[in-house]
Amino acid sequence: SFRLTQNIRFFFANYVALIFVIFSFTLITRPLSLILFICIFAAWIYAISLRDEPLSVLDYDIDQKIVFGFLTVMTFGALFWSSVWSNLLTSLIIGAVIAIIHGVLRSPEDSFEDSPYGSLLNAGDNPMGDYSSV
Repeated sequence: SFRLTQNIRFFFANYVALIFVIFSFTLITRPLSLILFICIFAAWIYAISLRDEPLSVLDYDIDQKIVFGFLTVMTFGALFWSSVWSNLLTSLIIGAVIAIIHGVLRSPEDSFEDSPYGSLLNAGDNPMGDYSSV
């Protein structure tokens, strides 16, 4: 359970992206819905991570909460309009199973965030090697 919670915290964005990819694959037979949800996903990515300053429309700064609320309403509206709730539920279940399996099997100690070399250099290794001085 410790492994699972640590890995979910660390890989949350990856798990969400995985669920979106699975959801996109379930929409292959519905191309208009697929295009719609790719556009909505791109809007979420732009609203969350690609902007540094507040969104401005007609020289008026829009609060981040309003942007998130609008995107949430758009997402639920698209889900109702396209009737893909079963696809979304299937994607959430498959993504959750994959995330839980990954979270339980991957040990949090495997991550070496402090070293740019990953597991190639252990923190206890001497960079000079095991050579003795002359």
